[in-house]
Amino acid sequence: TAPPLTPDSRRLVTRSDGQELEIVSVGPESQGVYRCEAVNGAGRDSAEVRLTVVEAPSIDEANLVYDMRGRVDKPAVVECPVRGTPPIAITWKRNRMPLNESARIRIENNGQRVTILRSEVSDTAEYSCTAENRFGRISRSFNLMIMVPPTFVDASIGPYVLHRVVENSSLVLDCTATGIPAPNYLWTRNSGGIISSTLAAGAPAANPALIGSGHADNYTCAAHNAAARVSRYFKLVVITPPALVEGSGLVRVTVREHEFTRLRCTPDGSSRANVIWFKDDQPIPSTSEIYRLTDSDETLMIISPTRDESGAFQCQLINEAGSVSKTYQVIVQVAPRFPRDFIAGPETKSHRLNDAAELDCPAQGNPEPRITWIKNGIRLSVDDPRYQFLENGRRLRIRQVSLDDASTFSCEASNMAGEVTKTYDLQVVMRPSIRRGLELVRIVEGEDIRLRCDFKASPTPITVWKKDGRQVASDGRVQVRPETLIISRANDSDAGVYTCEVRNNIGSDMIRIEVVVQIKPRINARPYQIVQAKLNYQIELDCSVTGDPRPTIVWKKGTMPIEESANYRFNLERQRLLITNLEASHAGLYTCEATNPAGVAFAQFQLKIMVEPKIREVPSVVKQAFANQDVTLECQATGDPVPLITWQKNAPAEIPRNDPYYRTLDSGNLHIPYVR
Repeated sequence: TAPPLTPDSRRLVTRSDGQELEIVSVGPESQGVYRCEAVNGAGRDSAEVRLTVVEAPSIDEANLVYDMRGRVDKPAVVECPVRGTPPIAITWKRNRMPLNESARIRIENNGQRVTILRSEVSDTAEYSCTAENRFGRISRSFNLMIMVPPTFVDASIGPYVLHRVVENSSLVLDCTATGIPAPNYLWTRNSGGIISSTLAAGAPAANPALIGSGHADNYTCAAHNAAARVSRYFKLVVITPPALVEGSGLVRVTVREHEFTRLRCTPDGSSRANVIWFKDDQPIPSTSEIYRLTDSDETLMIISPTRDESGAFQCQLINEAGSVSKTYQVIVQVAPRFPRDFIAGPETKSHRLNDAAELDCPAQGNPEPRITWIKNGIRLSVDDPRYQFLENGRRLRIRQVSLDDASTFSCEASNMAGEVTKTYDLQVVMRPSIRRGLELVRIVEGEDIRLRCDFKASPTPITVWKKDGRQVASDGRVQVRPETLIISRANDSDAGVYTCEVRNNIGSDMIRIEVVVQIKPRINARPYQIVQAKLNYQIELDCSVTGDPRPTIVWKKGTMPIEESANYRFNLERQRLLITNLEASHAGLYTCEATNPAGVAFAQFQLKIMVEPKIREVPSVVKQAFANQDVTLECQATGDPVPLITWQKNAPAEIPRNDPYYRTLDSGNLHIPYVR
């Protein structure tokens, strides 16, 4: 049930005691079904009225744009937001002529929007929309302008323009452009901000009267309208008389012989200029093998100066505005060097131990070089009594050559022009001498053999290892090194006499080392076995063993050592144990233990004493029984191992143990059921 209406509402007013309902300012929200009810003490009645609200076309003025702008080649939209009671018919006109859809023009959103997909200048016009239904009609007009971005009239110039102008001349910078609407212009320069802001009717050019060095700058002209902004950039280079960063005048330059040298002639950057170089007033050709010009001829490189390159070098800068020059007076110094008949490269010299030796360093140069002697990278001191420095260091005398002098000696001759080095590899000649060590080496099989042959000799000798007169070579187990022979996992074949011979061109030396490989004991028997022998007989336990040195054998019964006695005798150097007159007490665990310095081996024998079977006598060997009566015949025997008992009847043939009538019991007795 709908809620009751409030009579005092601002939009709802009841009249004639509620018999009439007035709706003030009817709108679409007033539509609906209205019901009135009449009630008294006798009852109730009601009636319904359906109210339909109709609306003439209207346009949403709040969101309406009457003057619109679009850009050429871009989409443009004209909106006519209509509302009202449908159906509503919307028609469009352009410049008062009907507007129809085409490939570029779309009428969308039930006619409320015109979309121009790609705008043209011809689309600039007055657009009008008319909305009509059966309750009314309304029209609106809109102005659309299609704008064209500015473009420069002289497109051949391009966006970046370079002008080179001599100082005190004049120049016009052209920035004329077209566009819709007509563009405005803005001139700026990097160093000075805005020059001028002109309207479309203003002059589109910058025109300095007389150009000075202060006009050199980057200028920007911006032509702009509501559609876009385009710019043209001008770089103005003002050519002024050249000047040198290094300044003009005369400069003295001292260089080393063969030292790469550069002479600079750098413009100060205020203007460009051509650079020309002279030596002793003669132009330097660009194809010279001695000189090389780089950096736009601003740098003259003297590749390898000699005394001939000493002289006056002049550079001259020339451009349209004038010239400037600079002179370098070059003096070439001579680095230290050796005479041509002297061996300048590395040299090897040999001297006998304890003799004197002399090393030469005849370096010459200008100024006089300073000579330093170095041994293995360490400078020699003039106070060292082992050395003499003769002829201002040009000769080094070693008073008495020692093994420590087998080194690299260098002399360094240097002055401000450079340095030169002479290197000597001094070899101290010495007959090989081997340090004596072990002459007998004992090793256990499986271990590694390491034999040392420490020696002193010069020059470096050749080392030869031999075994029993035959040379030893490296293989899988053997590593032959000058001072060490290593044999991995030694075995009995590695035993023998080894020699190490060290020899060089002065002499030789040799040592002899005997290697004994100790072999662990090995018993030629199973580690554990069970043996049997009869009571009162004898037995021999075999513990044949090999090993080097020969193993010592100890026999034990249980944990107690066995000594020779009436019942125990040892044979073959205790490798066999003979036990005689066997008794039951001789049974047990016997251990053979073989030991030498290389290791120990064991073998065990479990001796069991066998006792012959013996049948216990019974009181009577005659047995009587009644027919069909069970009878058991006794036969109990002793022995070790337990004897097997068999029965015979009236003949040598044995009674089978599985005989169905005669049953041999586990005790050895014979059971006969139902005697017949």
